Formats: sequence, structure tokens, C-alpha cells
Amino acid sequence: MSQWDGYVDRFQLNFAGTAVASASTLFSAVSTHPLDLTTTGDTEPFPGTIWLGDHATGNIFVFEPNDFGGGGGGTCTGVDDPALDEDGDGYTNADEIDNTTDPCSAADKPKDWDNDTVSNLNDPDDDNDTLPDTSDPWAIDRDNGTTTLLPVNHPFDDTSDPNAGGLLNLGFTGLMTNGTANYEALYDPTKLTSGGAGGVLTVDQVGPGDALGTANSQAYAFQYGFKLSSAHGAVYTPHTRVLSPFAGTTTAGSESVGLQIGTGDQDNYAKLVVSAAGGGSIRFVKEVGGSVLSSKSANVTLSSTGSVDLFLAMNPLTQKVQPSYQVSDGTTTGPRTSLGGPVALPSAWFSKAALATGVIATSGGAPTFPATWDMFEIQFPKYRPDAQVKLSGAASYLGNNVYNTTGDTQTIGVTSAAGTTKTFVINAQNDGAVGDSFVLNGAGSSAGFTVKYFAGTTDITSAVVNGTYDLTSIAPGSAKLIQMKVTVGGGASTGSVKSGLVTAKSTHSVQAADAVRTVVTVG
Repeated sequence: MSQWDGYVDRFQLNFAGTAVASASTLFSAVSTHPLDLTTTGDTEPFPGTIWLGDHATGNIFVFEPNDFGGGGGGTCTGVDDPALDEDGDGYTNADEIDNTTDPCSAADKPKDWDNDTVSNLNDPDDDNDTLPDTSDPWAIDRDNGTTTLLPVNHPFDDTSDPNAGGLLNLGFTGLMTNGTANYEALYDPTKLTSGGAGGVLTVDQVGPGDALGTANSQAYAFQYGFKLSSAHGAVYTPHTRVLSPFAGTTTAGSESVGLQIGTGDQDNYAKLVVSAAGGGSIRFVKEVGGSVLSSKSANVTLSSTGSVDLFLAMNPLTQKVQPSYQVSDGTTTGPRTSLGGPVALPSAWFSKAALATGVIATSGGAPTFPATWDMFEIQFPKYRPDAQVKLSGAASYLGNNVYNTTGDTQTIGVTSAAGTTKTFVINAQNDGAVGDSFVLNGAGSSAGFTVKYFAGTTDITSAVVNGTYDLTSIAPGSAKLIQMKVTVGGGASTGSVKSGLVTAKSTHSVQAADAVRTVVTVG
């Protein structure tokens, strides 16, 4: 029988065929997701062979007996000897016996992430990056997250994401490390459900392990790394969905399930969780250097048939995180709600090559309970203009990493005497994941005020006012700028105001837009 986890097991029935008399693993680690198999009889073509189809890769694997084709096949002793490899699969008899695989079958071999023919069990560095498995936040990613670029989306669905790779084939490459335990000791694959037809990750028995404070006993905190510079300084948002939190469970109030982001260890992270406290709540915790420095919560109504979406919006510019959540009862989804204001994070986090993010849950000492996540992603829009504005000569722009089409919190106001001109610089930065072009649309002249736009020395006023001026081919993280000149007429009365909105829109997505506003008051 083929198993979804990459194993092929052999079941022998009793004489009556009514019950399993014995069961054993025939092959292990033979493919990603075996879907089905067939065997051939002694009188059929390729006698004694086993044919296996793999759902994830689309490959067909064929296994033949040791003596197939007259090969003979010598006698295998299976002796526990680190100098012997009797089945010729690259793993010593001793290594295979340690892993309970068959030292006499080349199709049954131990798990080995880095394929260096030393099993994960006996290899202290499973990705050959020189970091021990006990302290490596990405124990099976030798690049430690630096080759994972934003955005990242893992729906936990083998149909839409069959080759997610990593642990459980869900894209995870490690677990929150406590510095002492091997990552494989921090979860039990027999006590969880992952991917498959359900398209979820379920930890069947969330236990008391916790990263909080000095506990550092957190288990099942699967995570992956991502390259920070791939955000180009723009906002990115880890997001997960928790299904039916605590449904069918008598809670004690200490249980929680959600997501976390940090440096990958159990002493430096921020987490946002659905908590059983207060009959149901959303809780945010920030821990730095093993000390809890920030904690806040809000009560919510949880539904046994609903879900809770959790978001941690990371702003590299302000070095803060904005936690938010969205509650559904299975029929109606409520608004996305911020949990208080942004929370400052250590600046050192934002200077690292990569950060870690993933799932987290604990019973907090209460009886175990099941926790289910529907997906995990890092949101980073494909197309995202970031309009910014400053007064000519000023050191910095207003509006960086602020996105709206009203100019709210990205408005600059000045006072100007009659007969004078104020020059503003409008900077259109590409905060999206791919190259883009932006169309600019800006306010025109009005009574008492003349507004003109320039690209260098070229007058582009007509195109900008008509919404047809293109800033083309802007790479991610790059920007192009124009000048906006507002002249106050000689007859303008004191106190008159000219408000000018300038909007940058992506040429690839009409929903992707950002605006800044200038306000000139005659004085």
C-alpha cells in the first residue's frame, strides 16, 4: 500500500483474509506523495517488479527484486556494522538499523535532507550549512531563507501547491529553535495531519510546550525563512487562517494558536494568536532576549464553524509591526481590525539577511487540544505604487510605506505669500514584487493658483492633469520623480487654500494606487 508520506507498506492478512496479521514498511522515502502502485506476477512482463506513481512530481518509480534479470542477489546478513552497506544504497548497515530501515533493501533507506548518505538521525547538520541542527532555525535550508523571495504563498493544498517542499511538503524548513533540541525532536509526524485532500495543517494534540519567557519548550512551531531585502524596504505581512479555534474543546483559558515572526529562536519573536482567555480573544506578544516586553489583547466571539485570520504587517521603515485580525462565523466575515497601534521591534531584526515566520500553538499547561491552520503566506503585492512628497530642498519624503488614495497621513502643507512659488517633489516608488509602470494624475490650476508639473526641465502639466503621464519601467524598489510648482497669484487673498492631490496608479492593476496631497495656504 502506498502512503501519502512517501512510504510503501506491506500488509499481510490472516488465512481468512479478515484481519491484518502483520504490517511492515517495504520502502521508505521513495517519492514525495505516492498516489498508487501496482505489481506484476511471476508470469507477467517484468516479473516481481513494483510500479509506483508519484502525485507531486508526476514520476513513475519502478522497483525490482535483487535477483531481477538473473542478477543473482547475494545473501545479506543485515549485521549492525558501520563499515558495511550490504544493499548498496549508500547508507551503512548501522545507520539503517538506527533508523529501523532495512539494511538489505536498497528501496528502504533513512531520511536524509542533504543527501550526504548520513541519515538525519545521525547527521548533526542536516543541510550542511555548518549550523548545528539544535540551533539552526532553518535546519533543512542551507541558504537559511536568503533564496526565498517575497511574496510567499503556501495554501497547504497538494493540488495547487504540490511541490511546496520542505517539512511535511508545506514549505517549512525548520522549527523555532531552543538551542538544545534537534528540530526533529520538536514534533511528532504521527500526531499531525498535513496537506492532502483537506488542504490544512492540523496538530492533533497541542501540548504544554511554550516559547514564552524562559520556558523555551515550544513544539510544532514550523517556520521558514525569507530574504528581507526582497521587500525593498516596503511593508510585508505574514498571514495565516486558524480554522474553528477550540471547537469541541473545554478550554482552561491558557490555550492559544496563531503565527509568529522573529529571528527563528524561542527568545526573540512577535506572535499574534487566537487565545482561549476570556472565553475567546486575540493576543499579541513581543519577546526580546527571553523577556516579554509587550503584550495586549482584545476579546472576540469565536464560532465553532468559523475561522480567524491573523496578520502581522511589518514596516521596515518604521521598524514596527501592526497586528490585526478578522473573525468569521462561517457565514459572515467581519472587518479587518487592528489590535491597538504599531509596536516597535528591535532594529537588529531588520538588518538581518533573513527572518523566520511560521505557526505557533500551546495548551499553556491545559489538556491537549487540536489546532488547524488553513494556509500560511507572506503578503507582498505584485503591483504597489508608493507615492511620496516633500518640499524641494527637504531631506526626506512624507508618505513612504503609507498606501491610500486620499493622501491621508501623506499630506504636506505650507504657507506661501502672494506672488511666490512653492516647489514640491513627487516621488513614485515601486513597492511591488515585479517591475511596473505608473500613470500620474494631478490637480490642475484654479482661481488664484497656477499649478505646473515638470520632468526635469520638460513641462508635462497637460499630461499629468489629464491623467496620461507615464512613468515607465520602474524596477522593484526603484523610483522616478517629477516636480510640482504651485504659484500663488498676486491677487490671491490671505487665507486662500490650494489643495492638490497627485495619484500614482499601476498600469497593470487598476486597484493598485497611492496618492499624496499638497496644501498651499496664502499668508
